[in-house]
Amino acid sequence: MRLFLLHRENRVLGPEWKSWRIKPDGLVDPDGNETTQAQLRAYFFIVQFARGLAADRGEAVRAEFYRLLSG
Repeated sequence: MRLFLLHRENRVLGPEWKSWRIKPDGLVDPDGNETTQAQLRAYFFIVQFARGLAADRGEAVRAEFYRLLSG
């Protein structure tokens, strides 16, 4: 019954995702912003591209890139 209710309410994510919703075409954050699958894929490629650019510019820039990601 609990699983049925979670699916019915689009809440199949764990407790750390409280207030997030899953829709057939994306994720909706607590503020109502929807992110599509295509956007998630694009974010992955953008971050990989930025990582490559940072690595090409030396250790200090690479370290700053990882610091920004961890924040």
